Amino acid sequence: MAKLIMMVGVPGSGKSTYTKKLAEKEQAVILSSDQIYVEITGDPTNSKPNDGKVFDELYKRTREYLKQGTNVVIDATNSSAKKRKGVLQQFKGASEKECYYICTPFETCVKRDKERERTVGYGVIKGMYLRLFVPFVDVLDEGFDQVHYLVSDEFEQQLNGIKKEVIESLLPTNEYDKLFKTLSVIPDFASVYELPQDSTYHTFSVSRHIFHVLKYVNEHYHEEDKLVMQYTALFHDIGKAMAKNFKDDQRYANFIGHENASAQIAMGLLTALGYEESFVVEVTKLVQLHMRLPREDATEKAFEKFKKEVNQKTYQQLEFFRQADNQAK
Repeated sequence: MAKLIMMVGVPGSGKSTYTKKLAEKEQAVILSSDQIYVEITGDPTNSKPNDGKVFDELYKRTREYLKQGTNVVIDATNSSAKKRKGVLQQFKGASEKECYYICTPFETCVKRDKERERTVGYGVIKGMYLRLFVPFVDVLDEGFDQVHYLVSDEFEQQLNGIKKEVIESLLPTNEYDKLFKTLSVIPDFASVYELPQDSTYHTFSVSRHIFHVLKYVNEHYHEEDKLVMQYTALFHDIGKAMAKNFKDDQRYANFIGHENASAQIAMGLLTALGYEESFVVEVTKLVQLHMRLPREDATEKAFEKFKKEVNQKTYQQLEFFRQADNQAK
């Protein structure tokens, strides 16, 4: 068997462009869900890209190429951790299983899509951004031997000149206005500034909630990785502006998928600020998983299962972070 490479990224992220370069480097064949869809249906608009027959054919061809000793790159959104794990289990004999995640600002993805001949549209990209779970090697046991993170340079433009030294100097602050007036030069922070949560659970706006979670971390967390926890507090709800939604005529909003958007934004901006990948991944992981920890009234079995899915350090960090998150309502 040969190497299996899985691409992860929303439409417009630059995934397909990078895939071509990667395939040449790895001497691999590209199997694209979009191309197979057009081949099977004859529909160039790709109106139903999640057609089951398409992926059945894609995985069938993957098996055939791997058995022949040919490396394969699967070019699809591959947004779900559960589905990625299920797919990888079909190819246990592959010599290596690698993932390349392309992290690109949402606005950039939308802009690129508009410039394409065949577009998927704003709503589709937004939905995929809110569903995309950032892949990791050491949690959830998806089955990857390596995960590579490719972060778009466009995130640097979103910083509007702010430096990490400035942000780090503000993290210990007890001054809400000073913190968010400075951070609001970054569009993603501006989007949650005084954003009402319209919730039965939260009384604070999103930005004030973030501030009080950060304040709790500053006062109660004393481990060496405090900066990781401070940034986790800062980014954990930054995706709520994108995720906020009212269903039908309901009075209260929901924020389904906000942790997915928050994780992608955290990875992009922290990379643009110049932090090392290991640090960026650790913060991103906690932001991504902070909604996945079982409810406090869950069964012991649920907690044991989750503990097996994450390492002990991550579990302890998430337990502390829940305390911080819960007290800042």
